[in-house]
Amino acid sequence: MIKKIVSIKGVGRFKNCSATGDVELRRAALVYAPNGRGKTTLCDVFRSLKTGVPDTVVGRSTLGAPTP
Repeated sequence: MIKKIVSIKGVGRFKNCSATGDVELRRAALVYAPNGRGKTTLCDVFRSLKTGVPDTVVGRSTLGAPTP
């Protein structure tokens, strides 16, 4: 089970996203944001971690970012 996300870099809208404060994921977590803010990208990151297949994340690399 994923306990927390420390950082996401170079994936979709997450160019260089780092966690601060209490970011532990519990049994139920609500992700709320306006359209186009990265909710689906976050789901793809979780899906990639679950299946072990990086294709969904590789296909969402941030455009113009130096991070592969």
